[in-house]
Amino acid sequence: MTTAGRDLLHALRVKPEPSPRDTVATAAHRIDIGWGAWCFHPSLSAARRRDKVRFWLALWSHFGQAQFLVQIDDSYHTATTVRLRQSEDRQRIDVLLVQTSSPVESLFGLLLIKLRRPISWRKVVHGRTVVISRYPQHLSQAVLPPLWSERFTPCHEVLLDRQTAAKLPLRITLD
Repeated sequence: MTTAGRDLLHALRVKPEPSPRDTVATAAHRIDIGWGAWCFHPSLSAARRRDKVRFWLALWSHFGQAQFLVQIDDSYHTATTVRLRQSEDRQRIDVLLVQTSSPVESLFGLLLIKLRRPISWRKVVHGRTVVISRYPQHLSQAVLPPLWSERFTPCHEVLLDRQTAAKLPLRITLD
């Protein structure tokens, strides 16, 4: 059973938090929050080269400014970027937390990933229920990178399956 290319039987359930009981959950296989969501900006592929360079400069200069509070079952974490996927055995949610606010450290970390070295500010945590909100929680607006070109629509705070936008706070559970 699929809707818009999504397998509803083996997907994560995404709901706004707090939500009324009659709110229907959205199905997603991958959820990107923060910097990871901004990298997949929909109008980026159609932009001119000069606009792409300006977009990536804005993105890197904004790296680490948005923070998120992530509750995984009974543990709490903060992160600048979060990615969620269902584990291979479909028994838990794999949560990738990027916990650095330095763009230089992040670029160096990409090199360490290629060399298969451990990175202290990048960790994977597993759970069955994940609640994600902005940090500090009193922020009512998303902290998004500024885009100078009219060709770009504003960045989304959350992307479901790299195509559907969502807003925080969210509750993600197994199906």
